[in-house]
Amino acid sequence: QFNGRLECPTHNRHADRHDHHAQPDPTRHITFLDDLRARLRWHHLRTEPADPDNDDDPRGPTFI
Repeated sequence: QFNGRLECPTHNRHADRHDHHAQPDPTRHITFLDDLRARLRWHHLRTEPADPDNDDDPRGPTFI
């Protein structure tokens, strides 16, 4: 199911739209851009954003 055709009822509720006799997509090598894209996506999804109102700042309140 790594070819993007999810055919389980939980993910795809329309069984008449399944591509039952399709051939899977051909395998290909992972490129540098594929690796970079996955690392950036992982970092973006797993890193919490910085607190814009950091009350524990030792420098005290900062005013712009």
